Amino acid sequence: MSSDIKDSDVEALRILAMKALMQQTQNDETVGVNRHLVFEKACENAGESVRQGQYDLARLEKLVFQKLVDLGHIIQDKNKQINITNQGKTSPEYQ
Repeated sequence: MSSDIKDSDVEALRILAMKALMQQTQNDETVGVNRHLVFEKACENAGESVRQGQYDLARLEKLVFQKLVDLGHIIQDKNKQINITNQGKTSPEYQ
């Protein structure tokens, strides 16, 4: 397991996670979803480096969702429930 996580893998998983969140919530900002479940769904469609267990998945999950929070595409509560934001659901990179 490598401690160095590639930015490209974080970005790819960020997009996959948002697509999974959009699908699970049907773009409804009031529907909260457990972030771990969204991350698992994203990993199912991820690249080889993620599926082969090359990374510390807990750290990778944290990086992916922190990036989404920083971009304003999701909000997250203290229990790791996430909700899509209007900015996130209208972002063209997830269409």
